[in-house]
Amino acid sequence: MPKASQGTYGIGLSQIDPQKPRGGIFICALQPKGIAEKDGRLHIDDRLLCINDQNTDQMTYRDVVDALKSTTKKGVSLLIARYFVSSFYIVIFLT
Repeated sequence: MPKASQGTYGIGLSQIDPQKPRGGIFICALQPKGIAEKDGRLHIDDRLLCINDQNTDQMTYRDVVDALKSTTKKGVSLLIARYFVSSFYIVIFLT
């Protein structure tokens, strides 16, 4: 993802209990005209798997938000899973 001057790239996040099927940190909103929406690669309901090679399964919601905020001046690499049909995921690496 490109650099951001502040904030979290215009991404809204939600957390589902990671112990449940399809649990974890998910994108629940993209700020209109924000960096992530303009970039076009992230979608609502994408699951964040890694932020700059750090596994989000071991992070709290607050840790994820702080990790995104700390990367805004450098840009960020994200590994996401996108749900398609029944239980099929595709994993996408964004830099």
